[in-house]
Amino acid sequence: MIDSSMNRFNLVDEPWVPMADVGRVSLRQVFSTPGYRILAGNPVQMTAVRRLLLAIVQMACTPVDEPQWLAMGPDEVARQSLLYLERWHDRFWLYGERPFLQMRAISRARVQGFDALLPEVSAGNTTVLTQSQQAPVLDDADKALLIVVLMGFPLGGKKADNSVVLTPGYTGKSNPQGKPATARPGPAMAHRGLLHNYLLAQDLWHTLWLNLLTAEQIGSQGLFPNGCGVAPWERMPEGEACPVAERLKGSLMGHLVPMARFCYLARDGVHYSEGLAYPGYKEGFADPSVAIDYSGKEPKALWANPDKRPWRELSSLLAFVPQHKRQSFQCWRIQIGLNRAHDMQGRVLFWSGGLRVSTRAGEQYVGGRDDFVESQVWLHTDRLDELWFRELESDMQALNDLAKSLYACVMAYFRDLSSDGSTWAARATQAFWQQCEADFQTLVDHCGQSGSDRHAHLFRGFSDYACAAYDQYCPRETARQLDVWAKCEPIWASGAVQARGATDAMAGAQTASTEASIVHGLLASMRQDARLVARLRRSDSLAMDHAHWKILAGLGVDLEEPTQRIPFAIVATALARAHAKCSGHLGLGQAIAACHVHGAQSRMGRTRLRHLLACTDLSELPDALFPLLTLINTRVSVPLDHVRLLRQLRQFATEPQAVREQWAREFHAGRRAGLPEPA
Repeated sequence: MIDSSMNRFNLVDEPWVPMADVGRVSLRQVFSTPGYRILAGNPVQMTAVRRLLLAIVQMACTPVDEPQWLAMGPDEVARQSLLYLERWHDRFWLYGERPFLQMRAISRARVQGFDALLPEVSAGNTTVLTQSQQAPVLDDADKALLIVVLMGFPLGGKKADNSVVLTPGYTGKSNPQGKPATARPGPAMAHRGLLHNYLLAQDLWHTLWLNLLTAEQIGSQGLFPNGCGVAPWERMPEGEACPVAERLKGSLMGHLVPMARFCYLARDGVHYSEGLAYPGYKEGFADPSVAIDYSGKEPKALWANPDKRPWRELSSLLAFVPQHKRQSFQCWRIQIGLNRAHDMQGRVLFWSGGLRVSTRAGEQYVGGRDDFVESQVWLHTDRLDELWFRELESDMQALNDLAKSLYACVMAYFRDLSSDGSTWAARATQAFWQQCEADFQTLVDHCGQSGSDRHAHLFRGFSDYACAAYDQYCPRETARQLDVWAKCEPIWASGAVQARGATDAMAGAQTASTEASIVHGLLASMRQDARLVARLRRSDSLAMDHAHWKILAGLGVDLEEPTQRIPFAIVATALARAHAKCSGHLGLGQAIAACHVHGAQSRMGRTRLRHLLACTDLSELPDALFPLLTLINTRVSVPLDHVRLLRQLRQFATEPQAVREQWAREFHAGRRAGLPEPA
């Protein structure tokens, strides 16, 4: 054990509180230096330290009511908190006769290594994948932070030595057989990892003042029969069910610093046993920073979920804004904070964070799909009215519809390929939400403001994210994949604009393009020379390529370059066989679908399309195209767009994949609009 003959490392004087942009600071610095912006560390550490600071503030200057709170201000809160720390300075020694939040009597419990108490660290025989999972060497500042975290956020399981019981006759640490029971998770963690929510102001002082509860508020909720209570460092419990412990569990201090584990620092670890046992949220113990839904038969908590980031729950957490709306999740701290912030006419940061955990055989651990989650969203308090909430709710519903449509499209893609796509659909949806998170603050900022371009601009980007996710997880290399990819491609008729579409780069007047000039020149020559038409009709392969040379050379086509000669030769033959008088408007893929009664649903039509999509080189196209062009001439009355076809053939020489995608999209374009009927 560590020598306890002398006091050392006082949390008031020594830097141990992680602060963003600064590093570690002491408790004295927290309350004597204005301008600290926000706490640092992972979400669990930030929440644990924030709860400790709030406990100090509550003990230093709990106001009677809202007028007294408003008159107090952040500067007075910091001043009184500093005086409180000076008064109780001797209770904040990490080592000594009265170690901070530690119990010397628990030294009979076995020592648990530091790495076993850090959820993000691989302990025992767990595989180490990254350097961050290795057991760190903790200094005194790290140990102080660990003790604070263990008070409310310990994981349940057998790591706690429950064979040591401090209160005589206490059976809460034993199972029905009388043996040491598995320790329960901390009340701030629960069995899956609770999501904690706070409103943060422009700096730490204002944040603590904003979240400071009045005696009137503490008494009105019915959660704390013992009121604010006494901080455990002022009066430490002597056991699991002693009078001090029972009073602590019924007070606000018991929520902020729950003493869920009895700890005592050793040289290489912590003497570690289960401490005070709290009822769960289903029994009425609801932490003020946790959102609980009481509308159903049983209360439901909002859990930390890496697959559903907290910002996606914003509309649920703010459901109390419209007075007439039936509220689902209720978070006491958010409601009180927003009511106060609304009168300040400024901005507040809606912060949510937590740790998702898994449970197996009573042992909690951080599994492969578990992780810390954290979200921050700035809210303009002067705009938080019913109109703002209605727009936010509508926008979130539109985003959810996009995600559901994306999931359905990916599932349909893999189903058509006779494969299970549930994993890939989930990953695509997750990738979509990750992209949307970067633009969510802009979406919130625009809610409640007039502007006709807001939805068109934002949701165009959101739909682009969905399309990008679809492309990422739905391969389109082979002809079959490309056909199914185009068939199942996402389409949204309202709200979002499908910006990708069938991009053929035909901006501007067609008559000004090289392709249009060549097509018009070919048509003019055919109208004047019937023998030319007959000769072109017979040239249906590369072996008959010379039949085009004279007319193509006259139109300025480079005959020595196959990438120039072959596309023009194919289009010249197509014009001659179609008896075309002008270029039409029907794309090649649309024309293939129109050849069949059932359009894009036709099995034969899709077979013919895949035969075309299997071509990856320009020299392969004539053998695949000429039979299709003959079929189109006999079955479709609407003229083919030969200018577009020529442009695609020329592009095929350098970008075959882009052209194949265009043909596949054209074929399945019947989902958007009707196709011409077969002749």
